Amino acid sequence: VKTASDGVVDALEEVDQRTALIFEELNKDDLLVTKDAEYLTETWEAIEGTLKDRHKVIRDFGERLEGLEQNRARTAGGELRNLVDTLLRIAFKSPGEIERVVEGDAFELNAVIIANRKSHAELLALLEKKDVGVGLDAIEKWRLRREAWRQLRHDRAVREFWEDLESQKFVNPPERSKRFEKIRADQLSSDEQRKKLISEVEAMTLPQSVKASEAKAKFKEIHANEANTIVKHEKALDKLVVKSHEAALLRREDLRRELHRYGALAEEPDLEEFADFVEAIALDPEREDFFRSAGGLKPELRQLISECRHEDIVYARVLDEAKRRLQVVRCGRDLHTTLEKQGKGSFRDALKDTCERLRKGGRPEVPPLLPILEQQVDQLRAVEGLDELLVSELSRVSEDVRQLIDDIADQDGNENERKSMATSRKSSKRGATTAYTGYEGPAIDMVAVRSAQKRVAMMMCVCELEEEHIALLGDVQDALEQKTTCNIAIDDVCSNECEGVIAKRHEEHLDLAKEVTQYLEKQSASLCKDACQTCDFYERVGKAVEANHKNIVDMDEAMEDDLFDIKEDQRVRNEDTEEELRQECHNTRHAADADALEVAFANVIKLLTVVEDQYRDYQLTARNKAEEHPVNDDNEAVRFDEVVQELFGLDGEEGDTYVVGDGASRVVRLNLSELVKAVLAYEEPKADEEPKVAIEGEEEEEEEEEPEEEVNWYADGFVELSEEERSELKGRTLEKYLDSRDDAFTPLDAATKATLSEEDLEVYEALVIEVEEHRAARAEIREQGDVSDTPVDGNQEVCVEDVTLPESRL
Repeated sequence: VKTASDGVVDALEEVDQRTALIFEELNKDDLLVTKDAEYLTETWEAIEGTLKDRHKVIRDFGERLEGLEQNRARTAGGELRNLVDTLLRIAFKSPGEIERVVEGDAFELNAVIIANRKSHAELLALLEKKDVGVGLDAIEKWRLRREAWRQLRHDRAVREFWEDLESQKFVNPPERSKRFEKIRADQLSSDEQRKKLISEVEAMTLPQSVKASEAKAKFKEIHANEANTIVKHEKALDKLVVKSHEAALLRREDLRRELHRYGALAEEPDLEEFADFVEAIALDPEREDFFRSAGGLKPELRQLISECRHEDIVYARVLDEAKRRLQVVRCGRDLHTTLEKQGKGSFRDALKDTCERLRKGGRPEVPPLLPILEQQVDQLRAVEGLDELLVSELSRVSEDVRQLIDDIADQDGNENERKSMATSRKSSKRGATTAYTGYEGPAIDMVAVRSAQKRVAMMMCVCELEEEHIALLGDVQDALEQKTTCNIAIDDVCSNECEGVIAKRHEEHLDLAKEVTQYLEKQSASLCKDACQTCDFYERVGKAVEANHKNIVDMDEAMEDDLFDIKEDQRVRNEDTEEELRQECHNTRHAADADALEVAFANVIKLLTVVEDQYRDYQLTARNKAEEHPVNDDNEAVRFDEVVQELFGLDGEEGDTYVVGDGASRVVRLNLSELVKAVLAYEEPKADEEPKVAIEGEEEEEEEEEPEEEVNWYADGFVELSEEERSELKGRTLEKYLDSRDDAFTPLDAATKATLSEEDLEVYEALVIEVEEHRAARAEIREQGDVSDTPVDGNQEVCVEDVTLPESRL
C-alpha cells in the first residue's frame, strides 16, 4: 500500500507538471496572439488528455488498492481454511468447536478488510474530489485564456487595420506613384518641346520674325495637347481615389468579419450548428408529406438555413430578414393549443382543408375557394389570445385574397359575353365530336394564389412540429438575437476605429488629386502664356527691327534714286545745251567778219549763262535733296528709339540710365541699338544654299583632308557676292557693288599666282579681265562727264573763257 501510495503521488505530480507546462505556454500573450483558433482547440485537447491521464492514475490506484485487499482476503481466507483442515485432522476438538474458534478469526479478518476498504474509499473520494477541482480549474483557466486570446486577436486586428491604413499601400499607393511618374514623364516631354521651341526663337535671326508667330502657334498646340493629357490624368487619379477608397472599405469589412470570428466583445452564437439542426429537420424524408401540406414552411426553413450560413449575416440587412422570417415561421407555434382551449380547433382544420384543396385544385377550382379562404382567415384572426404577429400575417393574407377576388369580379362581368362567343366559335371549328376542356374563366394571378395558400398553410401546420423542433426554432431565435448584440458591438468598433481614418485617407487622396490637377492646369496655362508673351515680344521686336532696316534701306535707295534722277535730268539738259554751245563756239572760231564774231560770241556768252544756271540749279536741287537724308535718318532713329523704349518698358533717357515703368531705375550699359542687337541679330537674307551630296566612300577621306587655305584677292572688309546674289541686284545697286569690287580688287604677284590651282587661276584671270573692262567703261563715262563739264572745240582744245559774274549771280 505504501508503494502504491508513493506511485500515485509521483504519477499525479508528473501529470500536473505536464498540465502546468501547457498553461505556462498558454499564458504567454506574445505567443498566444500569434496563434489561431485551432491552437486553442489543440491546447484544450492536450489539457483534456492530461486530465484524463490524471483521472486514470486515480482509477488505477483505486483498482490497485482493491486488488491488494482482495489478495489479502484470499490469503487470509486460505490460511483459515488450512487451519480448519489441520484442526479437523488433529481432531482434538469437535468440528463445531473448531468452527466457532475460526469464525471469530474470520470475523476479525473481515472487520479489518472492511475498515481498509472504507479507508480506501475515503482516500479515493478525496482524490477524485480534488481531481474534479483540478479539472474545473483547468477548464476555467483555459476559458480565461480563450477570452484573453479573443481580446488579444481583437486588439491585434484593430491595430493591423490602423497599420494598413497608415502604410504606403493607402497613404501613397503604388499605382498612384506610377501615375505620378507618368505625369512627370509627360511634363518633361512637353518641357523639352518648349525648350526646343524657345531656343529656336532665341536663335532667330532677322528678317524671320514670322518664326515667332509660328512658335507661338506651336506653343498653343503643346498647351492644347497637354490640357487633354491633364484631363486624362485627372480621370485616372479620380479612378485611383475611388479604388483606394473602395479598398479601404473592403479592409474595414474584412476587419468586421475577423472581429466576429473572435467574439471578444460578445459571445458569438454557433449559427452553423443551428443551421445543421434545422437542415436535418427540413430534409428529413419521413416528413415529406407533412412539408408538402405545410405550404411554404420548408422553403422558409431552407431560406433560413441559407441566411444563417451566409457570410453577410454580420450585416443587419441579412440578420433582420432572417429574424423576421423565423418570427413569421414561429408565430403559429401555439395556435393548436390556443384554439383547443377555446374549443375552436375546427377553425384550423377547416383552413388546412381549404389550403389543401387550393394546392391540389386547378385554375377552374380557384375562384370558388377564394371567398371561402377569406372568410375562414377572417374568422380565425378574430379569435382572442392569438399571437400578434400571426394576426398581422393573417390580415395581410386576407387583404391579398380580397384583392384577388375583386380582380376576378371585375373581369367576370366584362368578359363573359366575349368568352362565350369565343367558345362557340371554337366549338364550331372543332366539330361535334371534339370536347374542349380549356379554361375559359377570368384571368387569375396563380402566383399570388399560391403565395397566399403557402403562407396560410405554413402558419396552420407549424404547431404540428415536435416539441423539440419548436424549441430548436426558439433557440435559433435566441441565437439570432445574440447575433444582433454581437453585430451592434462590432459595428460600434468599426464605426469608432475605421470611419475616421478612412474618411481622412479619402479626403487626403481627393485633395491631392485636386491639387495636382489644379497645379498642372495652372502650370500649363502659365507656361503657355509666358511662352506666347515671349514669342509676341520677339515678334514685336523683330518686326520693329525689320521695319527700321526696311525704312533705312528704303530711304537710302529713295535718296540715291532721287539724286540719280536729278543728275540724269541735268545730264540730259546739258547734252542739248552743250551741243548748241559747241556749235556756237565753232561759229565763233570760224566767224567771217566782226559782226558774225560778235553775234556768235554773244550767243556763246548766252549759252554759258544758261549752262551756269543749269549747274547752279542742279547743285541747289541736289544739295536740298541730300540735306533731307540726314533729317529723315535722324527722325527714323528717334522713332526707332521710342519703339524700343516702349518694347523694353523704358521711360525717358538720362545718359546711360533709363527709368523702367515700375518707377525703379535700371542702368542700361548698351545704347538702344546695341541692346536690340543683343536681343535679336539682323542678317541680310541670303539665297538657300544647294544641299551638298556626299559620295559614299569619300566621306572619311574628306574629313581627313586638311582644308586648303583660300586665296583672297580683295581688300579686307569686302564680301564677294555669288552669281545668284548678283543677279538680284539692279541699277544703281549693281553699279555700286561693282565699283566697290573694283576698288577692293588687288592684283596678285607672280609668286602668289604660282600657288593657285588651275581652277582658281582661271577664275582670277577671268576676274581681272572683267574688272579691267568695267573700270574702262566707268572711266569712259567719267570722261564723257568731264567733256560735258569743260567745253572743247572740234580739235579737242579747251575753249573756256573766264567770265566775271556779278555778285548777285553767285
